[in-house]
Amino acid sequence: MKSTEEIRRASAHRPPSRLPHFQLADQFGRERDELTYGGIPVIVVAGNREGAKGVALWTAALRDVIRSASDTEVLSVADLGGVPRMLRRSVSRMLPRDPAHWCALDWDGQIGARIRRDHGPVVAAAYGTDGMLRVWSALPLDVVDRAILAKLVQGAEDPPSR
Repeated sequence: MKSTEEIRRASAHRPPSRLPHFQLADQFGRERDELTYGGIPVIVVAGNREGAKGVALWTAALRDVIRSASDTEVLSVADLGGVPRMLRRSVSRMLPRDPAHWCALDWDGQIGARIRRDHGPVVAAAYGTDGMLRVWSALPLDVVDRAILAKLVQGAEDPPSR
């Protein structure tokens, strides 16, 4: 049985238990905030520079799965906390130019770093309709694991536990 200290330490490294407050723009200047996702399930896929291709891969896979079968939304977040202000425009231009492949740009750690913590370059966290964390996982960078994909989608759609 785990001690109270072990449980506290483990939960301290999880993504936030409630969808964090944030206000971010994507590479097209469109604003999003936590109210955009109020009352609907959302899966946040957050990644740093090393995980950029993994974020794109997982975001596309999640959007494909939920497009026809769910009202769950996918929030793709680029964790760009270490990018100097003078390079931000250049970094924004490196992102996909197709509006269907948008990504929220998190320059100051509002949500990306808080979701990822130190779990790896790409982490996904599924939040339910009540904004509470249901399930999370570090994600492989180069392949979509169907079991993790199903766990995230199912987790977001599960009703709150009582």
